[in-house]
Amino acid sequence: MPQAEKAFVNGNVMTMNPSQPAAEAVATLGDKILAVGSRSDIETLIGAKTKIIDLSGKTMIPGFNDGHGHLLQFGLDSLNLEVTPEICDSMSKLKKLVAARAAKTRPGEWIQGWGWDESRMEGGLAPSVDDLTEAAPHNPVILIRTCYHVIAVNKMALDLAGVTDQTPDPAGGKIVRDIAGRATGILQDTAQTLVKSVVPPPSKEALKDAIKLASEILNKNGVTSITDAGMLTEVEGEIPAWCEAARDGLLTVRTTALMLPGIAEQVRALGLTGNFGNDLFKFGSVKFFMDGSVGGGTAGMTKPYLNPAFGVGLIYMEQEEISAKIKEAHDAGYQVAVHGIGDKAIDMILTAFEEALKANPRKDHRHRIEHFSMSYPHLLDRAKAMNITASMNPGFLYFLGISQIANIGDEVFHEFSMKSALDRDILISAGSDAPVINPHPRYGLFSAVWRKTISGLSCGEAERISMHEALRAYTASGAYQTFDEKKKGSIEPCKYADFAVLSVDPTKAEPQEVLEMETLMTVLGGEVVHSV
Repeated sequence: MPQAEKAFVNGNVMTMNPSQPAAEAVATLGDKILAVGSRSDIETLIGAKTKIIDLSGKTMIPGFNDGHGHLLQFGLDSLNLEVTPEICDSMSKLKKLVAARAAKTRPGEWIQGWGWDESRMEGGLAPSVDDLTEAAPHNPVILIRTCYHVIAVNKMALDLAGVTDQTPDPAGGKIVRDIAGRATGILQDTAQTLVKSVVPPPSKEALKDAIKLASEILNKNGVTSITDAGMLTEVEGEIPAWCEAARDGLLTVRTTALMLPGIAEQVRALGLTGNFGNDLFKFGSVKFFMDGSVGGGTAGMTKPYLNPAFGVGLIYMEQEEISAKIKEAHDAGYQVAVHGIGDKAIDMILTAFEEALKANPRKDHRHRIEHFSMSYPHLLDRAKAMNITASMNPGFLYFLGISQIANIGDEVFHEFSMKSALDRDILISAGSDAPVINPHPRYGLFSAVWRKTISGLSCGEAERISMHEALRAYTASGAYQTFDEKKKGSIEPCKYADFAVLSVDPTKAEPQEVLEMETLMTVLGGEVVHSV
């Protein structure tokens, strides 16, 4: 019997392995788990060179697997100007921050920021073209709303993009205008591209720096795996940046990258169909977008929003187009993931999947709906009939619930219906969608179990799930969704030694304790990548 390199002992080990749900010790050899059991079980594997790590009764779980996040984008944003409600709860504070950044920036250079949310700002108003022009008259400014489906820009940014009051709305997008027909500086969904297309792309070195920074933050939060939910197809150096970051040890989160159509076309030209690469970085599903966000009023709905200005939201493609795209990817052998938030959008996505699977049945496809926000019973029933999986973001309820309630009222009770989905035996992973919200899994766990907003408003207690179910969604289910269930997602022999050691046992903690929960240690492939 080989000797262990490391032995983690005296712990409350929650394995997520149904055949051995609990243990007190784990032995590792190289990057894999050697044995799991009691202290006495592990004793025979401890030798003179074994490093013993005493967990002192703390809870160890499999490393968190963020089922839907944006590692690279989160890293890039972390290098830019943060204007989240935690920092900017008023327009005056936001303008001061932009002005301060402008004072340190050469005229003509872009100021990029992220995270504003008018629903949590004094007055409830989004930043206008006049606000941002006043704050930075000599720099183009682009500030991304927390949902990432809306941007606010200043006059210089509009001018550089050639956007005028007369510019027509693109399909699937909207240039918001005031009652006089003047562009307000707010651009929704596909209209964002009008400005984003003239923002200089980051260099390959900046991308690698972003990957390193995001990895460090995620490791600190106990995250060892993530599905990066959409590669930046417009950035020429992205694929080399990912590969070099993995090679050079900068990427310390196992990443499955969903491929937007431009990337997928390049991959298909090589005769590949996704799920290729290695266990640190690989390409996964083809991803399509169908609509926007509830908080931004752009998710495609069947019922009008409470704010008449939003109507029923936006749909990116007609049925024929999304059906054709899904069928083509499905027929080519890809796993398919589609962003669907509003019930109208989800209905169209499910119709497209039904058509593709009827024409070409395929076992174990594991097709995904990203978000599956408005998860009404009839939509869940259709998803179950096809074995469609869901990647949900319960943490939205905590951070974005105020805007959700303002926009759709009690319909928020049907958002992220995790209990109804689990009752139907639909596989659900949980993710943060960072940088949309803070990536620490504690917020998603809290929201899945208690369904409260940051201000304490209820988002529907009928859809609460147990903490163990929430933990499974953040670990084993995410691994299954990326075809990695034999490699990670639970603590059992021969799987990767990926762990998170928590400051509290979340299954026994009070709500506030979960919100304050810290990660004491994160282990990736047997190596400690974070500790306090």
